[in-house]
Amino acid sequence: MTITTELAFQINQLVQSEGQLLDDRNWDQWLSLYEPGCEYWVPMWDDDGEPTNDPQREMSLIYYQSRSGLEDRVFRIKTGKSAASLPLFRTVHIRTSAICKREGDTTCAQFNWSTHAYRLGKSHTYFGRRTLWLRQHAQGLLIAKSYTLVCNDLIDQVLDFYHL
Repeated sequence: MTITTELAFQINQLVQSEGQLLDDRNWDQWLSLYEPGCEYWVPMWDDDGEPTNDPQREMSLIYYQSRSGLEDRVFRIKTGKSAASLPLFRTVHIRTSAICKREGDTTCAQFNWSTHAYRLGKSHTYFGRRTLWLRQHAQGLLIAKSYTLVCNDLIDQVLDFYHL
């Protein structure tokens, strides 16, 4: 099945909207972009300069098997129970247009990203590549799986979902 112009537009709107929702700290609407069973994975780089392959057996920067892990992070941030997020970063998410292809009942969207973050007098830049697997639902496209490769060599602080 081919990607229609309309579907490609919807996908790119979702990609850009997700970044904007993070910048606006609209956590609940951001969470609503994800299916309840979505996997959210940010692998680490291994000693050979390759990303880890198995979040069950190898280290990851972030790994949640379902949206409930993201919901827990959002709860901690909203209630001030995340010491690593106090004070909260100001962010600007920049994303390229997504390259889209069909994979069975999902649509795969791949794009590059960078996030500029500021807190406590310091600026940080994170960048990489991201793949989202999307499924159509009654309320529109939802993220079924998220894979984010952070290409920075060194990360000098705790990395969280709003950095990506």
